[in-house]
Amino acid sequence: MAAVKPYSIGATVGIAIGLIGLGFQWKYPDQGWLGKWVAIFGFAILAVTLVAYISRWLTIKKYERERPLASVHPVQQRLTQTANPHNEFNPTLNISVPVLQNQTVAGQPDRTFEPPDIEFTNSLVVDRWIHPELGLIDEKPVPDFPFGSSESLEVQVMLARFYYKPDRDVPETIYVKAHIAIADASGKPIHARYDAVWDQEPESEYKTFDTAKTHGLIVALVSADADPKSMSTFEYRERGSEFDPDSHRFEGTEFRLRLELIGKHYDQRVLYKAFDFGLGLVPKPWMKLI
Repeated sequence: MAAVKPYSIGATVGIAIGLIGLGFQWKYPDQGWLGKWVAIFGFAILAVTLVAYISRWLTIKKYERERPLASVHPVQQRLTQTANPHNEFNPTLNISVPVLQNQTVAGQPDRTFEPPDIEFTNSLVVDRWIHPELGLIDEKPVPDFPFGSSESLEVQVMLARFYYKPDRDVPETIYVKAHIAIADASGKPIHARYDAVWDQEPESEYKTFDTAKTHGLIVALVSADADPKSMSTFEYRERGSEFDPDSHRFEGTEFRLRLELIGKHYDQRVLYKAFDFGLGLVPKPWMKLI
């Protein structure tokens, strides 16, 4: 114990002075009175030191009896051990870790948000072109197209547009992916759920939604001159860490779609919303909520 050190020094000094006094008295008998007083002084220091140490020791013992854990280090107080009736050793750790009021876990929101909401606003049909090298593009390749062949297939792209409502206390930004499942006009499933592709951002299955923003989702591709009428999917897929969409073609003039939106804020899912649509191709492509 570090507190014992001063008492050890005091006792050593007292003994040393006492021995010096005795030695002086023995060597100089004619001045024995001086050695006597030096010895008395040294032994007096030793006596005071012993009394102080004994008094402190008794005080500590009394305090420990009244408060058994008062002398234990704060960290040790958080480690307790219990024994069962069979005297088996089962250590139980009860560790208290102080948490700051503003402390957050990495990757988690630093505040409590209200549930976000996304609503369907309208459908939209736009003209696009499928290029053999570039995929789905916005402009028709001209004869001197600088990015390979100018050959392309014109299609009509059916978009479903969604609006992130700026309700109070919702996250400013969420990341939304979409699933689509297809059934025929009678409701019989004909294509299982797949990951849909967001318009203008095909390289990621998640679309960044800021509050009060609207984005379009690719629902179907329709060839204007095709006979018989049909629709094709445009599905998110990766190959070799690169975007490589998949597609399936279905003949018919009317379909049913089940569309699901899943939204995340950081790694926490904060949104799930499903929509049912009717989709038709005659007299021109159309889509509506049902």
